[in-house]
Amino acid sequence: MFVRIKVKPNAKGNQLSTDGDGNLVLKVKAPPIDGEANEEVIRFLSEILKIPKSKIAIVSGHTSHFKKVSIETPDEARAIMLLSETSKPIATRARAIPARFEGESFSLKNR
Repeated sequence: MFVRIKVKPNAKGNQLSTDGDGNLVLKVKAPPIDGEANEEVIRFLSEILKIPKSKIAIVSGHTSHFKKVSIETPDEARAIMLLSETSKPIATRARAIPARFEGESFSLKNR
């Protein structure tokens, strides 16, 4: 099975959560240097799912926050259940989102 995860390195601790849209977000303590954060993603998922690290691989997004992870498990339903039980919803914050209108930058800050 494949899972898409947004990874946030340099966190205070490892934590799996979901954003407002239900997407998985994984905060890891490791920095994004020399693949340390990627290794921590694999180790943490292995721990949650109770499967060997060799059964988990990052398929794409090695240098991106957004990763596609392959998980080899005989029981996909159990893996999905463990991931959803472990993840906690995170609060979303309202913020100005810059948009482009005819080549000009637009901000909601001063409106």
